[in-house]
Amino acid sequence: MTILHFITNFALTGGAEKMLANLVNNQPQHKHVVVALMRVSAKNRSLIKQENRVEFIGLNAKGPVSMLLAVFKLHRLVKRYDVALIQSWMYHANAIAGLYKQLFSSKLPLFMGIHHSLDKYQDEKMSTRIALWLGRQGAHKTKQVICCSQRSVQQHIAYGYPADKMQFIANGYQFEQSDIERKQRKSVSVIGAAGRWHPAKDYANLIAALAPICRANAALCLKIAGRDVNAQNDELMAMLTRYEFPREQCMLLDEVSDMASFYQNIDVFVLPSKTEGFPNVLVEAMSNALPCITTDVGDAAFILNKPEWVVPPQSPKDLQITVERVLDLNQVERQKMANDNQARVLAEFSIGDISQRYLKVYQQAGVQG
Repeated sequence: MTILHFITNFALTGGAEKMLANLVNNQPQHKHVVVALMRVSAKNRSLIKQENRVEFIGLNAKGPVSMLLAVFKLHRLVKRYDVALIQSWMYHANAIAGLYKQLFSSKLPLFMGIHHSLDKYQDEKMSTRIALWLGRQGAHKTKQVICCSQRSVQQHIAYGYPADKMQFIANGYQFEQSDIERKQRKSVSVIGAAGRWHPAKDYANLIAALAPICRANAALCLKIAGRDVNAQNDELMAMLTRYEFPREQCMLLDEVSDMASFYQNIDVFVLPSKTEGFPNVLVEAMSNALPCITTDVGDAAFILNKPEWVVPPQSPKDLQITVERVLDLNQVERQKMANDNQARVLAEFSIGDISQRYLKVYQQAGVQG
């Protein structure tokens, strides 16, 4: 069968984009058409194996008018490729796919995908709020709304999405051999964090928490990987100054293409966010056998499954205390923590199992193929 994946922007590389690529790579028996409301980048094309039967189409929508016109473009694509179902990804694509269903009274099965939580709804952009509201209207016309976060399921039901349509399926990962090979870390000299520069990632929380620790320990270094996390970011540099973070102990790496090497070259991973859905970086860090600390956002606590290493969001003091607790562990204790983390994600979040869950949802909705 032919599956049309409709995503907001396949030029950025976030959790939803990686999950789409992993899903396509693990369903080679089907033809896939990846349609981006905005753009498709060469980098994201490369995430999908060339031997798979995949076509990529960018609609180049840039504003409200062109996004609304995308409804008609989507209609033409559905007819051209004779698709069996639409799997949409993220709020704006969900909104347009829902409008398509309503405008054309289409009987084509639509499965919406939500990869975001509403932990901080008041911080969302107006365009996101509008897309969220439109998606809620269209959700009643879907077969299922698939959320990658259990917390997100409950939040969207509370917002007005239909409870009988909501389905939780975690993100799935293709674990490489390099992930599975455990690095024995005798001590902690590098603390790492990863995520693009965005208010949701709450780097102020991270820097405020680690500044006093690094001032007291000149041998300790913080490494941060993420788009726009660099020395040209004036807001970030001002933040480091405000919290008196020793500049020589903070490495700003910007976007990193080889994340496996990043994880292999840190000793502890910290997720400081104030909102998340299903944080991929936490799973990636755990798969690389790292001790991890996270704020209680999205499904982070569920992923880590160790309450003693979960702290409230936007609480630098709690984060500082918890990082200090990790530093005080001996090597054997830290290694057990790391090994337990790795064992959990390898057992629970393999893309092979997650891919089968998607196919089962499609089949239960009456889609044959």
